[in-house]
Amino acid sequence: MGLAATLSHSVLSRLLIIVVFVTTTGRAAETAHESYEARLARLEAEYAQLASQVTRLPAASCTAACRTCCGPAPGIVGGAAVVFAQPYLSGNVPFDQSFFVNGAFVESAPSFDFDFEATPRVWFGYQTSNGHGIRARYWTFDGDSQLISLTDPANGPPDTVVRILGLVGSDLTVTSTSAANTFFIADQNLEMDVVDLEYTRRLARSWGDFYFGGGVRYVHYEQVTSITTNFQNSFMSSRFDLEGLGPSLGVELIVPTLSTIELFGSGRAAILLSDFDQRIESSDLGLLLAVLTAQDRNHAVGAFEAELGIRAARQLGSGATLFAQGSVESQLWTELAHSRHDLANLGFFGLGAAMGVRR
Repeated sequence: MGLAATLSHSVLSRLLIIVVFVTTTGRAAETAHESYEARLARLEAEYAQLASQVTRLPAASCTAACRTCCGPAPGIVGGAAVVFAQPYLSGNVPFDQSFFVNGAFVESAPSFDFDFEATPRVWFGYQTSNGHGIRARYWTFDGDSQLISLTDPANGPPDTVVRILGLVGSDLTVTSTSAANTFFIADQNLEMDVVDLEYTRRLARSWGDFYFGGGVRYVHYEQVTSITTNFQNSFMSSRFDLEGLGPSLGVELIVPTLSTIELFGSGRAAILLSDFDQRIESSDLGLLLAVLTAQDRNHAVGAFEAELGIRAARQLGSGATLFAQGSVESQLWTELAHSRHDLANLGFFGLGAAMGVRR
């Protein structure tokens, strides 16, 4: 019995060790399983938080350092502006006068001056998500000059000659022989319409946005000069009319400075083949005395524009940017206008205010 008791005690001891081991191992596995589930839940929560931040990155990155990380949202672009423009026309003299005053020969040749005129400009287009777009642009000017008056002195000879309204490309002029105390009053009207239809391309860079494009430009220009005098109830007028069409190129740079403030600059150039007609009429005592005409076809006109300004911009939920801006601009049109006996350059200086949407 001693041996049997010893074996029975040994078996029971081993069984107890096995039970304790199995119980301990099960509890450890359960504890490890609970720790894994808690860790998984924590990782899922962290992932959800990071995912919510990633969905907000495109809007933030477009106004921060990474401007190239997000493309433009497709949609409509457009705006409207008021440009206070003042024209400058070289050699714009309606008449010149030669007469004697107290035995001395005197010449006078006053020129037209224009004030600033409020002119409208509008543009409208569409841009795709990859930065390609199309845009139409329209600007018009309609302004009257200040009146010019010229009076013969009371002691002048009766054969004072005033040369008026030269014809383009020739020495022909309408002349008037006046008497003492004869006065002349002249005024001029300029009208201009400019239409651009262009392809545009936006390139996002770390320092800002770069736009470039090209298309066609159309211009219609009309210059009317009228002169009245009290000498034999005379009236003289000149109408110069030009239309042109040609290719154009343009660029624009937009550089953010503060969170909502941008600096911008743009430039355009075009070469237009144009046709013009000029007609000069002179009447005396209510009768038409003289008609002079001139014309040219396929005449080349150059157009150059530059604009610099500052704008306040705010990004909308649709991906578009709403902006309001102020700018200074200048234009130069070569051989577009009529002056004396030849074609002349026409310039504009302007101050503008605009609101619009860009992408």
